[in-house]
Amino acid sequence: MEVRTRERIPIEWAQTTHDLATAYTRRIYGERAENVERAIRYYEQALEVRTRERIPIEWAQTMHDLANAYANRIRGERAENVERAIRYYEQALEVFSLELFPNNHRRVQRQLAHLHTIRGGWANAVVSARAALNANDMLYRSAPTLEARRAHLSEIQTMPAILAYALVRAGGQAEQWQEAVLALERYRTRWLAEAMALRTEKPLPVPQTVWEVFDSRRARVRELEAEAQLPDGTPGKRDFLTLSEQLRLARQELDDAITQVRSYAPDFLPEPSLTQVRQAAHDAPLIYLLTTSVGGLALIVLPEGWDAGPSGELG
Repeated sequence: MEVRTRERIPIEWAQTTHDLATAYTRRIYGERAENVERAIRYYEQALEVRTRERIPIEWAQTMHDLANAYANRIRGERAENVERAIRYYEQALEVFSLELFPNNHRRVQRQLAHLHTIRGGWANAVVSARAALNANDMLYRSAPTLEARRAHLSEIQTMPAILAYALVRAGGQAEQWQEAVLALERYRTRWLAEAMALRTEKPLPVPQTVWEVFDSRRARVRELEAEAQLPDGTPGKRDFLTLSEQLRLARQELDDAITQVRSYAPDFLPEPSLTQVRQAAHDAPLIYLLTTSVGGLALIVLPEGWDAGPSGELG
């Protein structure tokens, strides 16, 4: 910091200040509460230079990390810290859009879902959990390897339960119950398929030409996502609106290619239907145990409907 001064090289100074703040959030020595307070101060200093107008991606990252610090803050009123964290996460989303930054978007929405759950804001928890799962679906569909798909599933392993729990707590009607069950079953089905390594290569019934179209469109999405992650001002990087539209079209083309593959291999990137779930519950009820940081539920699927109750009451 003696060389990287704010007056001489402000952008580099802000980067170092941001990194120093992050180091304090991870510091082992010293009082934990004081380390978090120092981190907050340094993040706020970095934001004096890292403005949205000047360097939006870096601004959004610092806003995100500042939100993390407030979410983990020990001093001050807990409710106020959570509200500030939510506010800063939401500001970060102004840059971390689903179209350009699906990884960042997923991460922020996941964190928002957790905070809304903690404060009992069920409607907002539903919105954020849905958004996190939607971003993950986009990333999952374009993942090139078995390991990448498993990594994406791991990133949102708590989200289906949080979504289902929030839908039930919000007093959901039939449509919300159905959404809860399908979210849980989709995640379970995908993990099962990946565990069995069913899609490490082209499914046998799929013609090579159809698979090549899918593979090329998947690569195109990854290429555009990589470009979106480049810092602003990078030679050759297209503007925000152009990239957003290109990604929208590329993902639509990828979805069309997936549909074509499924016409030959229905189990490819499985999407269980409500009818299939009900059929599975015909012989015996399906029971989903939902565990969240604020409580648990047992969601029971019966051939004729649904039921739910505190998981501790199952016997």
